[in-house]
Amino acid sequence: MNEELFRTNLAGILKVVPESLTMESRLDKQAAWDSMALVTFLAMASSKFGVRLSPPKVINCKTVGDLAKLLQPR
Repeated sequence: MNEELFRTNLAGILKVVPESLTMESRLDKQAAWDSMALVTFLAMASSKFGVRLSPPKVINCKTVGDLAKLLQPR
């Protein structure tokens, strides 16, 4: 997975600049991280990274890094 592409796409979902996101950034501190952002992330994971995720896996993520790990090849 291309980390820069991931951060750019996630930043678009969260309506922040990519540079403001680190792998340690907490999702609960992101004002735009809500149910709509979660659904948008699921769609982005599938369309941009070819990874189909279940909502519970994403809901359990606490940080940006946790989301990134879900997109890693298995």
